Amino acid sequence: MRLAILVITLMTALLLPTAAHAADPAGIFTAPTPGHTTPTGTPITVAATADDVCSATIALHTPTGGKTVLATTPANPTCTGETRLSGSFTPNTPGDYRLTLTGSGLHLAETTLTAATTPAPAAAATVTHTTTAAPTATPTVTATATTTATPKPRPTATRTVTATPKPRPTATITKTATRTIHAPAPVAAPAPAPVYLPTTPAQPEPVTLPEAAPAATTTVTAQPDLATLITLANAAKGTPTGSGGGGSITSAIIQTINTLIGLCALGGVLFIGNRVLRKRGERH
Repeated sequence: MRLAILVITLMTALLLPTAAHAADPAGIFTAPTPGHTTPTGTPITVAATADDVCSATIALHTPTGGKTVLATTPANPTCTGETRLSGSFTPNTPGDYRLTLTGSGLHLAETTLTAATTPAPAAAATVTHTTTAAPTATPTVTATATTTATPKPRPTATRTVTATPKPRPTATITKTATRTIHAPAPVAAPAPAPVYLPTTPAQPEPVTLPEAAPAATTTVTAQPDLATLITLANAAKGTPTGSGGGGSITSAIIQTINTLIGLCALGGVLFIGNRVLRKRGERH
């Protein structure tokens, strides 16, 4: 009886997987998200779900071409229901990593992630404050002893000699300049020389010519008198009219000579005038 039950169970198990395959299994990755980027050296958790599979496997394909199985499920005799599986890995090499999910020999799902080189951390600036304590100056005490010798005062004898000058007689000299001017004796003016006037000859009667001749113009020059000539001569030499001359005998002599020169000049003028008048009379 027991043997019959075992045989029936085995036969059922062999027939059920065929029916499960006919149910179209499916699967999906729940972690990481597609296109995820992570720094190298960071652990990554992988999780997936498979439906209606007899078994499921998660495989990791590295940038260098390697393949690693991250997780797998035990065999499911009924090949129905939901199967969950998970795993983890640490990408140490930068590049693209590909994850695949297979179940019952079928490719169910695929996802990728990128591992980037971790940038070197920026050097932290360290500010160091150095405080240097200046040494405390030690006051220097210098004792200086100064001894000043003060001389003893000595008596001082002061002798004052005052000289009083004797008064001297003062002589006062007063000079008075007196100049006496003697007026020269008046010199009598010389008597004027007699003036001889020439006698004009009788004019001949005019002769009547055939043609009338132009009338001749007769110019008679006025003869100045002796007093006027003497006055003009004295005025030209700077001697005032009627003056007796200088204040000495020399001045009187000079005045007399000037008077004689004036008389000679007057006589010459009269002589020349007389000759001119005569010539004009003869022409007429």
